[in-house]
Amino acid sequence: RDLYDCIVIGFTDAKFGKTGKFAGLVGAVTVGMIVNGVLRPICNVSGMADSVRIDMTLYPDRYIGKVCSIWAMEQDRNSLALIEPSWRSLRIDKRPEECIYELDRVDDQEDRMVDL
Repeated sequence: RDLYDCIVIGFTDAKFGKTGKFAGLVGAVTVGMIVNGVLRPICNVSGMADSVRIDMTLYPDRYIGKVCSIWAMEQDRNSLALIEPSWRSLRIDKRPEECIYELDRVDDQEDRMVDL
């Protein structure tokens, strides 16, 4: 797994509705990266400790717009989505402006071909 720094841009509700362990709490965190100068959603991530989930629910302003680290298997080059993401922590040492994904400037498949 690799670490990816992302910007917290929102939350989803818990999938289990009005019952269950996470009833009334944040379900997942929506994170994004800056792509070509625009903040773009990358994925929804969960896996945080219960105490963090409760804190997110009670104090969302502590998280929105802040940088977080996400564990993930990889990042899809086409959609930019993180594959199998899991929450790690907030990053107080990094600014959101630093969470930039640089797209490769490849126009089509032929530009990637190599003559052998």
